[in-house]
Amino acid sequence: WSYEEVLPFFKKAEDCQLDNCDEEYHSKGGPIAITQRSAVNEIATAFVKSGVEIGYKEVDYNGKEQEGFSVIQQTVKNGRRCDTNTACLDPVLSRPNLDIVINAHVARIVLNETNDKAKGVEVFSDLKTGEKKFIACSKEVVLSA
Repeated sequence: WSYEEVLPFFKKAEDCQLDNCDEEYHSKGGPIAITQRSAVNEIATAFVKSGVEIGYKEVDYNGKEQEGFSVIQQTVKNGRRCDTNTACLDPVLSRPNLDIVINAHVARIVLNETNDKAKGVEVFSDLKTGEKKFIACSKEVVLSA
């Protein structure tokens, strides 16, 4: 889970639409839009311009260089917030191979004894009694909090 190992997954999720997108740290074509405000006010524009005039760069602060000036970045697509639920889950909710369980408390990931790959999860079905149930998977387990 090092930075180098997870960066490709963050890049895969992005659709960077910034004017000064640092392509080493961003990519295009993913489900989550990264944009700048469509209506940047005069004060924000003057702020960035003044920083450049005194010798700083205009930067993508989520790229390699954070020292500099920039207008704010946002995850907005077609005027609406583009969160991970909207961008990634909504389009696939009807898939027959997808089960989303809310308010589930995972006790452990159950591994296959022969190859250490996940074969499912054990969840608390009743937190008061500590009762657990097993949910099997055929391919992969994704945990999110």
